[in-house]
Amino acid sequence: MLRAGTVVSAVLLGTMLLAPPALAQIDKEPSINRPVTPEELERFKRQISEDTRSSIEALGVYHYESGDLNNRLDFFRAGAGLNYKWRPSTRFYVNLVETRYLTQDADYSGWGTNLTFGLASALTDAVRIQAELGATYFSSMGTASVNGLASISYSPTDPLTLYVTASRINVEESLLSATGLRPRTGPFAHELVGQVMETKGVAGATLKLPLGFDVSAEGGGGVRDGSNVGTNPFGLARGIAGYNVISGPSEKPVSFLRVSYQLNYFGFQDDRLGFGGASMLTATGQTIRPEFLGSDGISPHPTANNPGVGGYFSPGYFVSNTLRVDLAGRLIEPLTYRVSAFGGTQNYTDTGTQGAFGFSAIVDYALSDRVSIPASIGFDNLGPFNQLTVMVKLVFKL
Repeated sequence: MLRAGTVVSAVLLGTMLLAPPALAQIDKEPSINRPVTPEELERFKRQISEDTRSSIEALGVYHYESGDLNNRLDFFRAGAGLNYKWRPSTRFYVNLVETRYLTQDADYSGWGTNLTFGLASALTDAVRIQAELGATYFSSMGTASVNGLASISYSPTDPLTLYVTASRINVEESLLSATGLRPRTGPFAHELVGQVMETKGVAGATLKLPLGFDVSAEGGGGVRDGSNVGTNPFGLARGIAGYNVISGPSEKPVSFLRVSYQLNYFGFQDDRLGFGGASMLTATGQTIRPEFLGSDGISPHPTANNPGVGGYFSPGYFVSNTLRVDLAGRLIEPLTYRVSAFGGTQNYTDTGTQGAFGFSAIVDYALSDRVSIPASIGFDNLGPFNQLTVMVKLVFKL
């Protein structure tokens, strides 16, 4: 998972792919400031009932970030998955994903291999569920973590949807938070530090209003924990108001146009965007070689003037106010597209008001009725860093 901006990139790219959940874990469950929209929730419901075939998928991802040696985490990700249509309303999936984590120094890198099993089902016209369980083995550290998801949505009436989701995911914001590090000296000598997990629960509701308007709200909280990084509680809330300007047949060049306002908030108990005791840089910014990792002399404990060790963005508060536009259609018979963009402001602890913006775009080219190639790109500047993600998939329907 993911710093503030990486979250938005994953969501905008993942939801725009319109793919069944076979490779859902490749993007991970989005983190605490997910800009979910009612249209995205409805799309997941339609996938369960509209996909009439099982499928095999392959995927490649490249992710780039800004930041220094400690904070910047690039990665290459490749995976394959099987999406099995068991019944008209029930689908099982399994995926295997390999990730190569990279920093600006080739001596600091890591590997992670994730295997996840899941199912998505419409129990009735009103009740839908999704559940998954997986594990990631970090070969570079010789350790493993467990991820999971459980979600249920209920629509007592057509305009209203209620949902509850619980999840546990890896926090992929730095090498420290993603794979963890083993310092050779210092306060954590020969111990694993980092490998942070986020456990959270959220509840929300979406309501369709007349004339193409809708509103939604969500709230919840959780904790982030890991090896030698403490337990860090957080809370979150969001509200969305949207309007579907165009919602027509999918074969048109412009079949969908939506505008929305989104308010997102989250806040942590402790600032854990620190690396003390496991920093790859000294306090003056000099690179520390792996054999001397742990000799940085920086305190690992969170104080008013020092972020505690953790390696992830965790301000006391984060607030963004953005306007978002979604546009979709079919340019020619085999080619569909979807474009999303947002802009507005963001504020978080110890900073003034800053601009917030991002975009993503996907094209899905159908080679035949069984084979398609979706490709996407996304960028955003949410939080203290910039993120860019490029994704390509190959889908074979069985």
